[in-house]
Amino acid sequence: MNEGWGGEEYFIKFSEMESEEFARGYSLDSYIEGYELLGIKGWNDFILLKDGQLFSCPTVPIDTAYIELLNGDVLPGCLQSSSDLKGKIKWYIKPLIFGGSVGKSNEQWVDFELHMKLVNYWNNQYKNANT
Repeated sequence: MNEGWGGEEYFIKFSEMESEEFARGYSLDSYIEGYELLGIKGWNDFILLKDGQLFSCPTVPIDTAYIELLNGDVLPGCLQSSSDLKGKIKWYIKPLIFGGSVGKSNEQWVDFELHMKLVNYWNNQYKNANT
């Protein structure tokens, strides 16, 4: 895993092995199919690869309606690491799609294991609300 600042954004880039492991952990194929998980941009968006093109999708909701094509140079080659952020992901306690707000009162820092559980929980809530 390679993580750090690339300009104004924080990136987490997964190795090939991590990509498959995290895709399973996030249950990516149960929400969208055919995408390879490359990493996370800005703590809120997955970076995906399909048919040679880069896409972003919010971690909540993982839904084809929210997938956007990314500019090819979105993944910086060199990241400026930050030891105080390593292994942490900023999480909105109440996700924005459910009416949560951007701000410190709705944020917490979590590790990857908890992040995967939260992403799955809230995506299941979203899926159930929209079926």
